[in-house]
Amino acid sequence: MAAKIKHKEKMGLGDAIIYATAKKEKATIITGDPDFKEKNDVIFIE
Repeated sequence: MAAKIKHKEKMGLGDAIIYATAKKEKATIITGDPDFKEKNDVIFIE
């Protein structure tokens, strides 16, 4: 799942693993990382 996200979303592998894990676990990501800025289930902190 992370590899597919990495390719589709053009993000780094670490970020893709975090995003895939959050989706699988139905978790919300809280971050200031700009790679996640427009993603669903993400609280972006500037």
